[in-house]
Amino acid sequence: MDGQHHLLQELFISESCDSDASFSLLDSFPNLMRVQIWWCEKMESIVVSRSLSCLRSLYIEDCGSLKSMSTLWMAAPQLEDLIIKGCKEMDLSATGNPHCSLRSLQISYCEKLADSAPFMNSQFHGLTYLRIQGRFHESVKRLPKEGWLPTSLESLELSSIYSMETLECKGLAHLTSLQTLAICHCPKLESIDGEKLPASLIRLTIIQTPSLGERCQMKDPQIWPKISHIPSIQVDHRLIC
Repeated sequence: MDGQHHLLQELFISESCDSDASFSLLDSFPNLMRVQIWWCEKMESIVVSRSLSCLRSLYIEDCGSLKSMSTLWMAAPQLEDLIIKGCKEMDLSATGNPHCSLRSLQISYCEKLADSAPFMNSQFHGLTYLRIQGRFHESVKRLPKEGWLPTSLESLELSSIYSMETLECKGLAHLTSLQTLAICHCPKLESIDGEKLPASLIRLTIIQTPSLGERCQMKDPQIWPKISHIPSIQVDHRLIC
């Protein structure tokens, strides 16, 4: 792999990198547009020394030892879509400068990423879609915290956050472009705290979140005034308004 291969645009790697903690193969493909990496358990870092200016989509799943992708972050200034699943050691908060091109970010079952959520507002200035799935620290019962999320968000999904008991209106109030909010598989979530959810919302979806879903369907007086302005409210695939 001493040379550069300019024609390749998509690269898929699975169950590889067994002998190397540092992965540097991407340098050989300067025109990559899409990269997917699965199940590389021993890979601790992705090292890139050349520009990947064409890279738009990056998917990383079940790379349990992966801690750093900071050089890739800097080498891919046009990255738009990032999905990270099951990378429990990954930390994006030390990636350096804010990433203005990223539009879609999905974080699933990445404990360190979830617990470092406050970095999102400063790192992702143009983010429009965010999905956070999986565990926060057990002490985190009220989400999202004020100032965590970037103001550019248009769509937000909170899924399988088992510790969350209260949805914070204050943490969403600054999201004046937010149109859709989905809450899925959050069994302890039962209340909404604050004045009301953002006026810009046009759709609220609640799936397998029994306590909150039931209170919404019953138009509980402690909940309903905070969501009644939303044109479409769906609970477990049933439209209630």
